[in-house]
Amino acid sequence: TFSPDGQVVYWGGEYSTKTIYTRRLAAGDWTPASIIYFSEDMRSYRDPFISPDGERLYFISDDALPGESSSGKENIWMMEKEGEGWGTPQPLPDLINAYRLHWTISVAANYNLYFSANEADIYISRYLDGNYTEPVLLDPPVNTDELEITPNIAPDESYLLFTRVATKSDPPYLFISYAIGSGWSEPQRIENIDYCISPIVTPDRQYVIYMSSPYSLAWRDTTFINELWP
Repeated sequence: TFSPDGQVVYWGGEYSTKTIYTRRLAAGDWTPASIIYFSEDMRSYRDPFISPDGERLYFISDDALPGESSSGKENIWMMEKEGEGWGTPQPLPDLINAYRLHWTISVAANYNLYFSANEADIYISRYLDGNYTEPVLLDPPVNTDELEITPNIAPDESYLLFTRVATKSDPPYLFISYAIGSGWSEPQRIENIDYCISPIVTPDRQYVIYMSSPYSLAWRDTTFINELWP
């Protein structure tokens, strides 16, 4: 995930490392990767996502929630921008963190939160009057009997990128659905991407970066977004 100006990038390491790395663009080159900790009291960090305005950073952690001594599940946390850094991490409300598996997180410009959970469906929690609402499933045809995971919402919520998997033994494919008057359009598969998990669109909306295998990243341009628009 990138800062809005594209000058800073954060990404999660292998799942077992519970580590977030960062690099910064300086004098036309990227600085060496470094591990970042957002709190002295937390050591578990995964799946970062920066809001489109750059004012919030969301991530997943299985560290204990405030007031608890241990945690048996992952929860979504959020920090707000303070100067050049980030404020104290705070967990999102229980009505969101009651869900199992939030992999991964995406936030629109209005802070509406999209995530995949439970039996691998995509949920939305709307941000109204400074609070998150009870998450609800996105309507069909986005969610189906197959597995829908790792959503990435456009800042204006005009389209949604996500991964769909027929079964856990099948390859994951990239799909796109568009916001239409009646809800969401029939998702279309991006045919020339053979494997995709966790699509992330760069701040200029020109490129999509995604996991092209369990251990590698790839990218392509986003011309298909306009080409497939219904």
